[in-house]
Amino acid sequence: MKKTIINILYILKNTSKIALKSRKVKIYIFILFFLFIFDYIFKAIMPVIRAELINGAQSIANQKPDYSGIIFALTSLLLYAVYMYFFWGKRGVLSTLIEGEIKNNINAHFYKRLCDIDYSLFNSPKIYENINFVQNNIPNYASSFFASPMLISLFGTVVLIFITLFFLIQINVFVALIVLAGNVVGVFQKLYEAKNNYYVTVKQMPERRWSGTYSSVIIGREYLKEIRFFNLMPYLLGKWENINKELNRQNKNISIKYIILDIVKYFISNTFNIAALILTAYLILQKRTDIGSLILVYGASSTMLDTSGSLFASLGQLRQASNYTDQWRQFEQYPIFEQSEYLGEPPKELNIKFENIGFKYEGMQDNVLENFSIDIKYGEKIAIVGENGSGKTTFVSLLNALYQPQSGNIFINDIDISENIGLIRKYSSTLFQDFPQYEFSIRENITIGDIYRDITEDEIIEAAQKSGIYNYINTLPKQFDTPIGTLEDSGINLSGGQWQKLALARANIRNNAKIVILDEPAYALDAIAESEMYESAFKLFDGKTIIMISHRLTATAMVDRILVFKDGVVIENGSHKNLLEKKGIYYLMYTAQSSLYK
Repeated sequence: MKKTIINILYILKNTSKIALKSRKVKIYIFILFFLFIFDYIFKAIMPVIRAELINGAQSIANQKPDYSGIIFALTSLLLYAVYMYFFWGKRGVLSTLIEGEIKNNINAHFYKRLCDIDYSLFNSPKIYENINFVQNNIPNYASSFFASPMLISLFGTVVLIFITLFFLIQINVFVALIVLAGNVVGVFQKLYEAKNNYYVTVKQMPERRWSGTYSSVIIGREYLKEIRFFNLMPYLLGKWENINKELNRQNKNISIKYIILDIVKYFISNTFNIAALILTAYLILQKRTDIGSLILVYGASSTMLDTSGSLFASLGQLRQASNYTDQWRQFEQYPIFEQSEYLGEPPKELNIKFENIGFKYEGMQDNVLENFSIDIKYGEKIAIVGENGSGKTTFVSLLNALYQPQSGNIFINDIDISENIGLIRKYSSTLFQDFPQYEFSIRENITIGDIYRDITEDEIIEAAQKSGIYNYINTLPKQFDTPIGTLEDSGINLSGGQWQKLALARANIRNNAKIVILDEPAYALDAIAESEMYESAFKLFDGKTIIMISHRLTATAMVDRILVFKDGVVIENGSHKNLLEKKGIYYLMYTAQSSLYK
């Protein structure tokens, strides 16, 4: 119970801090709370109203009219009718407004924090489970505390129970206790269900993740060709169906268990309520209460049975929200990758130095880079070659400050990169091997490379020309404003080579870059386009540092220096001519590829 209270306070505190920024929304919450409480109070006195009407009618029939009870009942009903006419429909509107505001603000907070979490953590599938869990559940539960009757129902039902018990005690204390006891069993049922729901949700997360993966593959446009060519649909659909059949089987068993618990709860509650009615009838026969009391007890027991269901459901939701809070707290406690903005003078040059770097990915035993050291002077054109897994992409990730080495230091102009990440981020540009394909307009796909700068139309055209995609763009009716993808009817699809050129234009648009990193920039281009792309890139970035990673060695003769990676170390370092004369690993790689073109 203590943990549940602490977790609920955590939700209230964080939601208020993150999501309740608008004064108007706070006023809406107050009004909604008042409307719900008024509704619960009226439900509590409804049995009394019925009893007063019965007693008043009986007094008139006995020619001893007592109009006070009838006047009270009719006045209360008129007041409730006014409430229903003017305010009842507005509850849904207020709930929608509050829920939308809270969900939007919490999701915005999640997305922002997602960008701040240490990049190295994303190598673990567990973080994706946590992120999906938090995003799919927390906004709903956090908003329900303020926009739906979760807390209000808890508070309102407690008020209703106390008012109802007060009127029942006026009849007989034992009647009140019997009615109360009949509804207590529901508390244990809902608390059990809430605890069980949480553990089921956590247990099913891996299966649901796989179900979502197979679903994305089945409907994904990028998989469509292979699915049809290899006739993969029966296989993929079978995998998806097997997972969902198992999930449905588990959920069916849980539902059956809950139905049985509901039947037991209602049997016990109704048994106690019938006992209370029998006791009240006995008291009427003994002339210890009036006929209206029977109507009051019947109405009160029915009202408590209905509203206690809401109370127990709210308690269950609170318990479940409390369990979910552990996932939220875990998400908020992930270490943040501090990315300070560089505010100094623009550097004239950037020199790179890796000094005794040791690095390995989480969960791996061996280092990807071991005692790795290299100096790159400003303006050098460097080609990095080597087998898969030799550390080339890891080198790029470290240079981009996406990871921090476990040992050694990386210096930019003799300043440790960890002390001024903003410098390398602001004055470098990278074309990643697995660059994203944004389904935005062509213009956005280019300008996103330096999105916070006012980029002129001439700069966009120049970037497209130098990347080799301008002529194609010029044939499109909307040209740079053409949408890519299927989100709009006028959207187009690009080939792999066209996406590659568009990504290169995005890298080109950052005109203040001192370091340009091209990670496998030509893997989707044909030989002629590859040659043209390298010539354009070297002209475009002339005078700047160019670091090119490639398996194909067609452009290595154009660079100043070639670094040959193997098992996390540089085993050869020199110009194209020098390395060919040495007849080492580079010589073997180059001659092997050259022979394919003869």
